[in-house]
Amino acid sequence: MADEPHHAHESHEPFHEPHPEHGAHESGGHSGEHGQPASHESHGHHGGHEHAAHEAHGHEPTHHAEHAAHHEHPAAHSGHDGNGASSDGAYAIAASFIISAVLLSAVILYAFGNLNTSIQQINSGLLEVKLAAAARGVPTGAALAPTPSPLVPSANAPDVAGFPAKGKADAPVTIVEYSDFECPFCQRFYDDTLPSILSNYVDSGKAKIYFKQFPLEQLHPLALKAAEASECARDQNKFWEYHDKLFTTKQLDATSLKKHASDLGLNTVTFTSCLDGGQKTAVVKAQQAEGARLGVGGTPTFFINGKMVVGALPFSEFQREIEVALAA
Repeated sequence: MADEPHHAHESHEPFHEPHPEHGAHESGGHSGEHGQPASHESHGHHGGHEHAAHEAHGHEPTHHAEHAAHHEHPAAHSGHDGNGASSDGAYAIAASFIISAVLLSAVILYAFGNLNTSIQQINSGLLEVKLAAAARGVPTGAALAPTPSPLVPSANAPDVAGFPAKGKADAPVTIVEYSDFECPFCQRFYDDTLPSILSNYVDSGKAKIYFKQFPLEQLHPLALKAAEASECARDQNKFWEYHDKLFTTKQLDATSLKKHASDLGLNTVTFTSCLDGGQKTAVVKAQQAEGARLGVGGTPTFFINGKMVVGALPFSEFQREIEVALAA
């Protein structure tokens, strides 16, 4: 149950993995999901290349000017022999300055043309790196994960009817997590924050937790089938056991999904039929659609008594919001 930022980044690393569509939209203005650090890096590279371009070409205009002037000076000196020669020498000096200015302008234009090309190549290269990293589900800073927004009001609360809760049914605080079994930030929440929430609030009867599916299929190719497998396990009243197995083993391939079912004592024939037959695809898609309607843009995203909390934040952030909900 663990919420892809060019945010942790627990100190400053990314806490949240954006939905690919959100990431693409924001990277034009945020990246994504938000791409300030990446922008600064690009700017830094641009600055470095600009300096290099000026160094590479800046000496040439000076060299040409000095070289041209040096060769024109003898004619200027020969002009002392007479008025005609003097006039010719003046014209020669003027011509040398004009030629030097033309050469200098040409070199500057050439240098800036190369600089623009270099900047375009850098931007293209950075974009390819970000997209390749996103395809592997690798956290790459703010360009792929937005700054966490701990307390975001939500107009509606998720529907939890029929979903198994971890905790007492009459607990006053309801926590709903939208998650992805392949998401590294969801894994971080599961490893670092969930245990403290369970021991401090769930085990004491103050809060209960529900899990909703929000697989980011474009980033995580195994996430959808893992979600379906957990729903097949829910049919046999083993959802939370299967949920824990996925996050603890991190093994999400098809063979492992079926092995987990066997290890947990599920009816493997029923489970395999459910999984291979795609019986839970629509169930998972319905949860995704609900999350999108409520404003979920990435994983993990939580609703604490209806208030949205975004990201694999430290326990202290959840503690603050749960205490507010308990005092309400």
